[in-house]
Amino acid sequence: MDTKKITLRKGLTLNGEAVTEVTIRRPNTGELRGIKLMDVLQLDVSELMKLLSRIMVPFANESDLADLDPADLTALGVGVIDFFTPSDAPSPTK
Repeated sequence: MDTKKITLRKGLTLNGEAVTEVTIRRPNTGELRGIKLMDVLQLDVSELMKLLSRIMVPFANESDLADLDPADLTALGVGVIDFFTPSDAPSPTK
C-alpha cells in the first residue's frame, strides 16, 4: 500500500480551511534525505514533521504541523511507521 488516509481527531487549519482527513504516501529515498530514520521510527516530533511536510496531502509545512494535536501527530506517525514495516513482519499486537 503506497498511501494511507488518516482521520484527524482535532484536525488543523490550512489556508483558512479546516482539514480533518489527510493522505500520507510512502516516501521515496530522496524524500528521506536529511532525515534521521531512527528518529522518525521513535516518533521524534521534529523529524516526523519534516517528513510529513514532504509526503502529506493536502500540503502542510512544518509550522502548520506544529499546531497539530499530539494525538493527531501520533496517528500520522504510526501511519508513517507502517510504511517501514515489512509486510511479512509479525504484528506487535499478536
